[in-house]
Amino acid sequence: AIICLMLLNSCANIVIPTGGEKDASSPILLQTLPENNSVNFKNNRITFVFNENIQENRWSDYFNISPTTQKPVEYKISKNILTLLVDTELKDSTTFSINLNNCIKDINEGNILENLSYNFSTSNKIDSLEINGKVIDAQSLQGVSNAWVFLQNEELADSLCVNTKPIYVTKTNTDGTYYFNNLNEKSYKIFALDGVDLYYNKSDKIAFSTDLINAKIDSNKILYLFDPLYQHKTIEDSLL
Repeated sequence: AIICLMLLNSCANIVIPTGGEKDASSPILLQTLPENNSVNFKNNRITFVFNENIQENRWSDYFNISPTTQKPVEYKISKNILTLLVDTELKDSTTFSINLNNCIKDINEGNILENLSYNFSTSNKIDSLEINGKVIDAQSLQGVSNAWVFLQNEELADSLCVNTKPIYVTKTNTDGTYYFNNLNEKSYKIFALDGVDLYYNKSDKIAFSTDLINAKIDSNKILYLFDPLYQHKTIEDSLL
């Protein structure tokens, strides 16, 4: 009888295997073709190979290429391979930076790859100048996440800068910080918008600098985002 009780007790304590620990790591980039920081770029296809199967993550919210291209970059995902199809008529003597931060996650657990970028140049060198800074809400004085920050030609009229496709573009991080990498030595006008696209809409807040910005001499540029419609109304009210 004692033996039977021992057998029953051992059977009652059987634990079903859990299948191992949950995967908490994001996809790892194994290879890019052509290699990152390639010069004399002639391709229209860039391939990224990862260590596991992937899927997109809010691609339209996070992806951008800078300087902007005439035709949008298309993409395809097949198992563990991401392929970008780039405009075949890229601007000469230009360094391009592709931002893929937060664009990719794994299939099984949805772990997001937070930091991923790719650079290439249509000349024989990679431009290496940088500008960084922060976009801050003028009322709350808090950093603004996921805001567009862009550079425009210094000769473009101010009224056209927020309604014309920009030259360089990036987005702010969760704390409002932005980075422009691989810039040349030219001077530009700088703007920021918090809307859904790169063009000013009436519901958007805007930020800009009255001074030109140049990566050779400028860094840590703070931009204050404000509502131009609210500010205009406040000025009108003060005159009544």
